[in-house]
Amino acid sequence: MTELLAFAIFALTVISAMGILFALALRQSVRDFAQMQSELDQRRQAEVQSLLNRLMAIRWEDFITVEETQTADEGGFFPPEGPSEDDTMVGGQWGRLSNMRERAEALEENERQLLLEDFPEGE
Repeated sequence: MTELLAFAIFALTVISAMGILFALALRQSVRDFAQMQSELDQRRQAEVQSLLNRLMAIRWEDFITVEETQTADEGGFFPPEGPSEDDTMVGGQWGRLSNMRERAEALEENERQLLLEDFPEGE
């Protein structure tokens, strides 16, 4: 009977030790996973911050101008054929639309010059 009691105590001790080792291994795995997730979150946050910084640095007026000239149809808006007696036109200006194409062409020319500086063999 004492042998059976000694064996039961030994088995209980081994099972308890295995449970403790399993709990420690699980704890370490959860800690590693949490650290990995934290690093990924920091990396993603840095990427988002970098993207936001780039978006804030864009001159949106120039971007819209280039987009408008690339998607514009030929023709566009034509002023009336002749001034009526009630309307007076000052200097032929149509607000911001009067210089949009010129600004877009200047931006494209600037981009071409930069490309030629970087890649002179493309001439």
